[in-house]
Amino acid sequence: GNKIRRLSFRDKQEQAGGVSIEVLNLSHARSIHLFAAASWMPSLLDLQVLRVLDLEGCEALKNEHLENIGSLFHLRYLGLRKTNVDKLPSQIGKLEFLQSLDVRGTRIKELPREIIQLKRLVHLVGYDLLLPDGFGKMEALQELSELDVCDSSKNFCQDIQNLRQLRELRVAFKHSRCGVQDRELRKVALLSSLCKLGEHNLRSLYIVNK
Repeated sequence: GNKIRRLSFRDKQEQAGGVSIEVLNLSHARSIHLFAAASWMPSLLDLQVLRVLDLEGCEALKNEHLENIGSLFHLRYLGLRKTNVDKLPSQIGKLEFLQSLDVRGTRIKELPREIIQLKRLVHLVGYDLLLPDGFGKMEALQELSELDVCDSSKNFCQDIQNLRQLRELRVAFKHSRCGVQDRELRKVALLSSLCKLGEHNLRSLYIVNK
């Protein structure tokens, strides 16, 4: 029948087989990709079996569009790159099968406490990210970047060293946010954690001084 498995479109005026995009039944969609010029957002409540949601550059995306993100129980990939979103809802913690989260080029910096519930998350990428205490419980993480060391909590280094599956790590020291003494203390603590990670799977390390 008319069950749509994959949807990809660029703007609101697009039609599929003469049918307006807004009236399509997306309840069976596994993958949705919206492009930069897309001016329409589907209701997340209608996407119960979705596994891939790629919204890179989507101008229409706003924080409120993600409020029901927890309904996407089967979601594996969430791409918000280059959108205007500046906050993730607490419901993100309900996505227990999520493997990849891309928030690069957004205004998202501080991630919600509930993010640590994502025990299957493998890739978490953004810029100047602040993770809540306890993120060391996200033991499946293999790629993590870029973390703001200076604004992070004192438990940051302890959490880092618990990520034994980590293969790629990128961290940043912002000189404007760290006093000289604080920065040196954090570097020493981070070095200790990295030495322990080096005994496991860590293969790529980027330390950015800004």
